[in-house]
Formats: sequence, C-alpha cells, structure tokens
Amino acid sequence: MFGENLKRVRQKRKFTQKKLAEELGVSRQAICLWESNKRELKASVLKDIAKVLGVKADELMKGDSSKEEKAIDFIWPCPNASEVAVIGDFTGWNRKIPLKRFKDGVWRRKVTLPGPGRYEYKFFVDGEWQIDPHNKATVFNPHGTLNSVKELV
Repeated sequence: MFGENLKRVRQKRKFTQKKLAEELGVSRQAICLWESNKRELKASVLKDIAKVLGVKADELMKGDSSKEEKAIDFIWPCPNASEVAVIGDFTGWNRKIPLKRFKDGVWRRKVTLPGPGRYEYKFFVDGEWQIDPHNKATVFNPHGTLNSVKELV
C-alpha cells in the first residue's frame, strides 16, 4: 500500500521520481523500488518523504481515510459544438473524458475526483483547448496558457 500511496501523492504534487530523489538525496531507482514495494523504507526516510511532499507520514503508510471521493459536474454551454471532453491532472493529462450533449444543448458530465485537493483541467472542444467559462479560477501551465482550477475541500 505504501508504494501506491507514494506514487499517488508524488504525482499529485507534480514531482517526478527524479525530482523527489534529488530532494531526498537518493537515487531515482530507490523511488521506483519503494513505489513498487520492492524495497523496505526506514522510518527516518519516511519522515523526509512526507516533509518534502507536504503530507503526514500516515497518509503515505495507510492512505488518508478522511479524503472521500467527490462527484463534480463539468458543464460546457455550447450547443453548436460537435465534440466536448474534459481532461486534467486527475486523468494524468492523457485521457479525455467525453461530455454528453443534452436536449437543452448544454454538454455535461459528472466526474468522480479522489477527494479534497486542487485539480487543474481544460475542456477540449472540437479540437481546441478551452478554459472553463463558468470558473474564473485559473493558473498558468508550463506551456504558457491557462488551465482552469477546482479546489475541493
């Protein structure tokens, strides 16, 4: 369980294995072995990992049971679109989640997110990236464009 939790938290915090390894002063291979549960972990290293990732050690060891999944509505208000999807860090930016057009012309999809946290996303509308017109919260991404942001508490 530790390995899966480490990988989940590391990716959510946007750390690569290499970046985390550099912060901890260990090899990238050590991170890989911990994530695959093939290497035991010293308590002192666990504390260091938790500090670098900004979480409690318990979250890495057991998972955070206080974090419940939340279903979020994604809405795109353009009846003229022929294809609408949402994509974000909650999909690893590599899987589009298609929205469905309803009779009123509005595109909708309920997506279950892992729980409290900050999620960046965009809509993919007829082949073009778009920020959420219903959400003013945005951040710049590494490409110099904006992503929409949802904060779940």
